[in-house]
Amino acid sequence: MDQIADARPVTAGSDPAPSREGAGQGEIGGMTASPRKRRLSPKARGALELLVDYPLGVSGAVMFARCFTPQVLASLVRNGLATVERDEVSFDSTIRIKRYHITDAGRKAIEER
Repeated sequence: MDQIADARPVTAGSDPAPSREGAGQGEIGGMTASPRKRRLSPKARGALELLVDYPLGVSGAVMFARCFTPQVLASLVRNGLATVERDEVSFDSTIRIKRYHITDAGRKAIEER
């Protein structure tokens, strides 16, 4: 029978993952990183390689269409490898968009192989 290990509520801004040993080392795109050098997951690297080709940024819709999950994108932003710009476009109605940009740290991360 399955048991719930951690039944705390998840709210905006809280970490939904239960704590685990070694969590302080950091993760990028779902891959555990060492304290000295972080390693990118293939998905995180792919997202950064896409962003580096578009200096004006890439919309969230395009990133999702390329199969980059919100978790991977949030991880890149949280670790300072990308930024997200929120904008509104108004025609007949207002459309909210997110545009992702690579940072200098993100460029350095994909140069390190």
